[in-house]
Amino acid sequence: MPLRHPLPFPPIHPPQILLAGATTYIGGTVLDKLLAHPVSPLEDASITCLVRSNECAGTLLRAYGEDINIIVRKCLDDTELAALIASKHDIVINCAPATHAHSALALMEGLANRKRRTGRDVWFLHTSGTENLADLPISGKWVHGDAVKEFDDANDDIYGFETMREAKSSHPQRATELAVVHKGLELGVKTLVIMNPMVYGRGLGLFERSGVRVSAMAKVAMANGKIVVIGDGKGMWDHVHVQELAELYEVVVVEIMKNGGKILPYGKTGIIFSANGRHSWTAVAQEVADVCYEEGLVSQKGLEHVDLTEGIKLFSAYIPQIVSEEELRLCSNAETRSSIARSLGWKPEWGEEFWKQAIRDDVRMALRPEQDFASDFTPDSFPTHTW
Repeated sequence: MPLRHPLPFPPIHPPQILLAGATTYIGGTVLDKLLAHPVSPLEDASITCLVRSNECAGTLLRAYGEDINIIVRKCLDDTELAALIASKHDIVINCAPATHAHSALALMEGLANRKRRTGRDVWFLHTSGTENLADLPISGKWVHGDAVKEFDDANDDIYGFETMREAKSSHPQRATELAVVHKGLELGVKTLVIMNPMVYGRGLGLFERSGVRVSAMAKVAMANGKIVVIGDGKGMWDHVHVQELAELYEVVVVEIMKNGGKILPYGKTGIIFSANGRHSWTAVAQEVADVCYEEGLVSQKGLEHVDLTEGIKLFSAYIPQIVSEEELRLCSNAETRSSIARSLGWKPEWGEEFWKQAIRDDVRMALRPEQDFASDFTPDSFPTHTW
C-alpha cells in the first residue's frame, strides 16, 4: 500500500506526531483518544500511524479516513526505514512491543536528525511496564528487603533502581527501557517513559480490545476446567483502565504541543507511573473464577494453587515469553504510586467497583471474542477511587 502522502512530510507547523503500535491494545486506544480530543492544539496536529501490514492500514483508513496518515513498515527490524520516518516528526509515541530495542532506538535516531535540522526539541514517549520493578517472591531471587516496596515516581530514583536490577539480572523490557533513556541522553532526544501496571478494560482501538493477563486466565480455564493461581496469590499489583491510561498519553502530548513540555520530566527522571488501583493475584483470579462458573466452564468457584513449573505449562500458550518471566508477570509484587501523572493534571476516575465489572467483561470477551461485552456504565456509576 503506498504512503498516504510521500516523504518528506509537511513543515513542522503543526507538529508532526508518529504513533508506532497503532494496532496494539494501548496504542489503538491512544490513537482514538488523540483523534477525539476536542480542542486545540491537538485538533491541528498531523498524526501518522506506523503499521506492519496493508490489511491493518486498510482497516485504519476505512475507520479514520483523512484524520490520519498511514505508513506500512512490514518488519520491526527495518531500522533504516524507521529512522527515516521518525526524522519527519517532532513527537514519537512508541506503543510497539516494549522489548524491541532496535526499533525504538532507530526511531530515536530519526528524531535526533529532526532536531538537528529544525533546532527544536523532539520527544520520544516510550511504553513500558512495572514488571521491571517486580520482586521474585517464590524463587527468592529478588526481594525488596523485609517489606514489599511501593515505588513513588516523584520521590524514588526509579532509573537508579532499574539500573541496579538490570546489572544483577537482565529483563528484556527493562533493558529496552534503559537503552531508550541512555540513547536519549546521548542524542539530545527528550524521553518520557510511561510505566504501566496491569491494564484492563475495553480498548477503543480497531484490533486488540482487551489485556493479556485476564484473557490468559480465562483461556486457561477453558482449556483445563480450572482457575489457577501461581504460588499463594498474595502478590500485589496495580491496575489502570486502558481508556484512562490513554488519557495520560493525551495529557503528555498536549503539554508538549502547548508548552513545549516545560513541566515534563525527561531522561533519568522521566519515568512515570500510571496506577489507579491495586489488587492481589488471588482477587483478580477470583473475579475470573466467578464469571467462568456462571458460564459453566468450571464446576466450582474455588481457585487451584500451582507451583511455577505447572504455571509455565498452563500459561505458556497464552502469554508471550512466559517461560522466562512467569514469576514477574503472574505472582510478583509491583506496587507504585503515580504522583507525577497526577501533578500533570491526569485525573483517573474509575474506581474499585468499575474495575471488578470491567474485569468480568474482559473475561467474557476472552471467552467469546466475537461479541462485545462492554458494560453500559460510566465513571459516575461507581465511587471514585483515589490512588
